[in-house]
Formats: sequence, C-alpha cells, structure tokens
Amino acid sequence: MQDGSTVWLEGKIHERVWLNPLRPDVQAFMTDLLVEIVSNYDIDGIQLDDHFGYPSELGYDDYTVKLYQEEHNGKSPPEDYKDPEWVRWRADKITAYVETLFHELKRHNPQAIVSVSPNPQHFSLNSFLMDWYTWERKGFIEELIVKIYRYSNESLIKE
Repeated sequence: MQDGSTVWLEGKIHERVWLNPLRPDVQAFMTDLLVEIVSNYDIDGIQLDDHFGYPSELGYDDYTVKLYQEEHNGKSPPEDYKDPEWVRWRADKITAYVETLFHELKRHNPQAIVSVSPNPQHFSLNSFLMDWYTWERKGFIEELIVKIYRYSNESLIKE
C-alpha cells in the first residue's frame, strides 16, 4: 500500500497479507508448489481463485516501484491505484506469469486441468489485477467458473 503497510483489509474485519505475484521469488514458490501437486498427487487439475492476483491498492512496495521505474524511464507509479495504465501494467505482469505457470504445469502433467474461479471480469481486473478474460482467450485456463455473489435475483441476472 502507498503508506508502506503490508496488511490489506478485506471487508471490515478480515486482515490479509498478500504475496506479491510480480516478484520472481513468489512466482518460483507458487510454481514449485503447484508443480509438486500436479506431479505427485492423483488430481484432475488445479483451480486458481480470485486471490491469485492481488489487490489493486498494492504494488507500492520497493520491488514493484523499482520495476515500474525501470520500464517507465524513472517515472514513479501513479498515486491513484486505479489508474488504468497502472492497473494494466500490473495485470499484464500477472498474465505473463500465468502463461509461464500454465506451460510449466502442462509440462509436468498434460492431463491436469487448469481452472480459475474469479469474480466478474471488470471487478476482477480493477480490484485484483486478474485479467482472466485474456487468460481464457490465450488458452491459459481450461475451465472457468465465475463467482457471482449478489443479494437479489435482479442483480444476479444483470451480472
């Protein structure tokens, strides 16, 4: 977060600490964990959920800021965490990782299904930096189960 904190409040009471999916060490950890699962256990596949990205309020840590600056001629990330270019840049980094992860999982277990269960695309992209629509269109996910939590039938149907 811009204030340097590492705790993100989900809702009003759920404190969360997130791994930064842009960091190579986090990507290696997740890849190793998921490859171990598809390689050593009799499973049908792996399902990623809406927490495979990270909240759009995050990304102001030293690693991410430095990476952004390296790719933007020294310019710092926008203060507005919902800035479309800033959202897109981080989402594209996550998409690049998902592509690498998909191919690595398939290399170890071609039959394992790669599934994702995200929120609807607009919310998922802008709130969790997950562009699952692109993932699906590029073939990086083979099963899509969109989560739609609504309080009325009308809002569910609209979604």
